[in-house]
Amino acid sequence: MLNFFGLQVTKRTALLCRFGLSTSDCRRQTERLTRVVNTHFECFQTKPFDDRIMQDEILKHTKKAFAVMSNSETSFGHKVKEVLLEIGIIVFAVSLSIWLHGWSEHRHQQAEAKAFLVDLKEDIKRDIENITTSKNRTAKNLKINLFMLSLTKARIDSLKKADASVSYKFEFSQTKLNNGTYEGFKSSGKIGSIEDKDLKKSILGYYQVTTPSLVEVEKLAANVDDKALSYVIDNPEKELVSYPKKESDKIIDPKFKNYLKLSTDYSQAMVNNYTEILKEANKLLAEIDKYNQ
Repeated sequence: MLNFFGLQVTKRTALLCRFGLSTSDCRRQTERLTRVVNTHFECFQTKPFDDRIMQDEILKHTKKAFAVMSNSETSFGHKVKEVLLEIGIIVFAVSLSIWLHGWSEHRHQQAEAKAFLVDLKEDIKRDIENITTSKNRTAKNLKINLFMLSLTKARIDSLKKADASVSYKFEFSQTKLNNGTYEGFKSSGKIGSIEDKDLKKSILGYYQVTTPSLVEVEKLAANVDDKALSYVIDNPEKELVSYPKKESDKIIDPKFKNYLKLSTDYSQAMVNNYTEILKEANKLLAEIDKYNQ
């Protein structure tokens, strides 16, 4: 027994017979309508929506309505019933066309959104690797700064006995962030196709607030480290770290020590910042996985 949208043909036939059509005509017309729906619905499930398919169906029923009116072998009453039925099918086909168009477009948008999130996930994974590298490098710089600031006469004596030297070195941190996929999808105006509001908010927050602020803070930290390095290079004759003859003697050049303190503060803040960003990035990955399940 034919079936569409959960309604059996026999039920549809009963409804049409109330308008005066014979049982055989009712069943014939109902089966035609059912085939229209089932054929096009199955078609739209397997390929993008095409307005021409439904236009052809409407044109076919319009021609049939004219053919019925031109048939001199049928009564006027029968013609009216047939024409009204064809008009009903046309109206139904138009309504179905509108609904299917929206359904097909929505399905296409969701497919694009899922593909975007798959690519975005790979970008975020690379971000996590790069941020982790920057965090480890900054933590190393922080350790060196704290060591320099902690130097005492006793500690220097201990280093001399071990034939160890004291030197200042650090690595600049400039994290490479991957935002090409996000920028491309945003510029296409399709970011709104992500239906999960929390996920969309997380993505926008990560790319419009978190990563841009990271870039700016890294620039500030690099500027401080650059000043410290420039001071070392511009004053080769100065002993930045000198052996104290007594406990009250200065060990580190005062101006250089100020740079070290400032660099230490920025390094500590950067390590904390990297840690929070890594948490946010991993949380975002989990949200993407949940959405794409």
